[in-house]
Amino acid sequence: KSVGRAGSGRPTLFWALRLLTRSYLLHLYLRWSLILTTIDLFRNEKNFITIPAGEVIFHKGGVADYMYAVLEGEVEISINGKLMDTTSSGGIVGEMALISSTPRSATAIAKTECKLVVIDQNRFMFLVQQTPFFAINVMRIMTERIRKLDALVLGLQ
Repeated sequence: KSVGRAGSGRPTLFWALRLLTRSYLLHLYLRWSLILTTIDLFRNEKNFITIPAGEVIFHKGGVADYMYAVLEGEVEISINGKLMDTTSSGGIVGEMALISSTPRSATAIAKTECKLVVIDQNRFMFLVQQTPFFAINVMRIMTERIRKLDALVLGLQ
């Protein structure tokens, strides 16, 4: 005789499997969300800009109307001439200013010729609300940059 949930007539094994299945599906969803990169959202994007190598994408202190998803190429992010990070295909730049509505905190320069998708505040908010893995990727990228900056600052002291 199997022991079930009180009054359900269903065995405990049924409920255990149901709970495990839900947990496993949630695990798969979260794992898939982290595997997908920003470039997956924009892979078929037709509206992008091409920036030649060496051209400034935005300056520190500038107005932050847009962030950029990097489809191709490499972008260097620097503060006062000091290289902070280099991002490439699948990365983003300029996200901090859109989130905080403040002037740019760094300068971004195309290290190589780049194809960039321009993302304004409305599209950014839509992506964050409707695409959870986009929001997770933005947080992951920002966390990595903060850690790099921390390491740089602590290395100077």
